[in-house]
Amino acid sequence: MRRIVVTHVQVTETTDDYGNTVTVETPVDVPRCLLAPRSSTERTDPHSPAVISGSQLYMPARSTPPAPADYFLIDGKRYDAEGEPGVWPGRGIEVAVKHIP
Repeated sequence: MRRIVVTHVQVTETTDDYGNTVTVETPVDVPRCLLAPRSSTERTDPHSPAVISGSQLYMPARSTPPAPADYFLIDGKRYDAEGEPGVWPGRGIEVAVKHIP
């Protein structure tokens, strides 16, 4: 696990004066995050090595949980959340993320 600064890109959609849908991306730096490898739970043989299927992102308690359209920039790479974030009140936020090439 390593401590990193993550950019949480919050994506919202609004309607302009002409009725067009406009997508607005607001980057927010989130310091003091942790990133860890996430292994697959599909192993049938306990002696076989785990397959890394993504990463687990841990964010501080004061962070904003990601909305479905949001994404993260970590070390210059885009990561999307997989599933719902785990919000631990007063402790932090846990998000399963997957690298998007």
